[in-house]
Amino acid sequence: MVEMAIFGTLILLIFGVLISYVQRFNDQQYTQMEAFRIGLEKACNYKTSTGAGASVQVTSLQNRRHSDLSSGFKKGAEQAFSASSSVLWSVPKVGTSGKSAMYYKINEDLTEIDYRSYISKGEEKDYSFRTEQLETVQDTTFNEQLIKSETPADIVTKRSSRLGETIITTIPYTIRERDAKADEDYDDDNNAVVRSGTLISQEQHLYRDKKDGQYKYSVHAPAGTVIERGRTWETDF
Repeated sequence: MVEMAIFGTLILLIFGVLISYVQRFNDQQYTQMEAFRIGLEKACNYKTSTGAGASVQVTSLQNRRHSDLSSGFKKGAEQAFSASSSVLWSVPKVGTSGKSAMYYKINEDLTEIDYRSYISKGEEKDYSFRTEQLETVQDTTFNEQLIKSETPADIVTKRSSRLGETIITTIPYTIRERDAKADEDYDDDNNAVVRSGTLISQEQHLYRDKKDGQYKYSVHAPAGTVIERGRTWETDF
């Protein structure tokens, strides 16, 4: 019995670690494939006056909640995943060049970025456009309740939880001077910053999708959205 208690606990622990690894691996693969699928669809269907298609760069950022035995009732642990993809599907008119487009998908919200709004084509010879390290601020509220009532006829145990979360994702950008002697692979981290600003700033709220039951984040979810979970156990005598 002692051996079963010891090795049984170890086996359960190993299975828990394995399930957690598989879940993280699956979500990372999904994020990578999603970025490619979005890039392929946008590049193929991009319509311009100079021809069909475009060169598209997609960055996908996902916040997923994973099962966590150490957390509260149905709370889960938030995990962040990211992936990017570049797809070229462009058939420009003779004598013209293809168009370029940039997309950011942050959880359930897809945003198209026109980087020409930040740096003109004539400036690219002397300056470079780049995104900087993204910043994430999370605000989580969670409470759970356990109610147990005993009568001569039965024992009723009720357990419930309320979870709300807001994630603010900010992606800054900088316009930096180019090094005339540098090649295309040169890292211009130390180059002078000409100007800077915010490329994207989104405030997303946690909600539960009614179609698949998954926890998701979106700017369209109302502020203050709370996910309620509960379960009741009854024992009759």
